[in-house]
Order: sequence, then C-alpha cells, then structure tokens
Amino acid sequence: MLGKFIKDKRGERGLSQTELASICGVSNSFISRIEAGKYKALTVDSLSALARGLKVPFDDLRKIVQTKPEKLYLYNKPPDEIVKELSASLPVCVPVFETLDSKNIVEYIYIPKYFIGGEKVQGIISNQDFESDIRKGDILLCSKQMKSNPGDLILCLEGKEMRILRAADSQDGCFVIVQSVRKFRTKVGT
Repeated sequence: MLGKFIKDKRGERGLSQTELASICGVSNSFISRIEAGKYKALTVDSLSALARGLKVPFDDLRKIVQTKPEKLYLYNKPPDEIVKELSASLPVCVPVFETLDSKNIVEYIYIPKYFIGGEKVQGIISNQDFESDIRKGDILLCSKQMKSNPGDLILCLEGKEMRILRAADSQDGCFVIVQSVRKFRTKVGT
C-alpha cells in the first residue's frame, strides 16, 4: 500500500527513483525496497524525508504505514533514537513576513518540525489566488535553500511584485513553496 502510494506520487512529479532518493537524501535501493513493499523498518525521519520529497503531508504517509503495523518496528529502538524521532513532531516557530523582500514580521506560525526538516523556512502572506491550492491571505511556508523541481510551486519577485508560479525547471532566486496554510481570520469579540 505504501509502495504504490510512493510510486504513484513519484510518477505524478515526474521523478525517477534515483531523483527521488537524491531529493530525500536516502539511497536509491531504499526507494526501490519501499516501492516493492520489501522494507523492514521505517523511521519518522525517513517518512519525513519522503513527505518533503513528494510534497505530501507527513500524516498521509503515517496513516498508510500505521495500517500495516507488522511492517513498522519503531518501538524496537534505543530510547535516544525514540526521543529523537518524537522531537521531530515538536512545533517550530516560523516568522511570517508581508512580502519576500520585507523585514517586517507580521505574525508567527507554529508548525511541526517534520514539515521543514533541515530547511530554513519562512512564512509569506499570499497576495494572490493560485489554481485551487492557494488563496489570497494564506500563509506560504517557503524555502530559498530548497532546489525547485519541474511542477513545484515557487514564489518569485518580478520587479516589486511577488508572483506564484509553477516551476518549469530548476530556477535560481526563487523560493520553493513547501506548504500552504489556510488562514481563518475572525474578529476578536465576535
């Protein structure tokens, strides 16, 4: 079940097993074993890397894995490894800016650490709607360190205007959108 999901998502992104392995920082044989359903153990770190590489929510992968508990041996680990894996789900405070070139922090958002992994991420408030994924006012979690792949959503500055685009190829100077967070704004006291 997990293997088919990974293979389908990899295909949707147009990635080979080798390319996905490179993006996730895992071996090609690891991706091959997962897709073949021949993996013996998965860690939170490896699931987190797969989620980031495939641009899917971590919880989607976690739910698939937990439907086959006989395949997941998270509890046969030393306590220090379990603590490390549990700390990956702790929230991280991410600053949210009005625009890409702004230094003015308008708010902070707390997200699980596994959404960002080792990437330096910042929040930007969207100034436009884009396809069905992003609405004006949503918080876009972006990374300038992450390399874009064809089809990824990216934020670029064109003059003084911030634009959301779909990457045609690897683009320099743009931010890769890691996650979009829908904002539900309400007035205080209403």
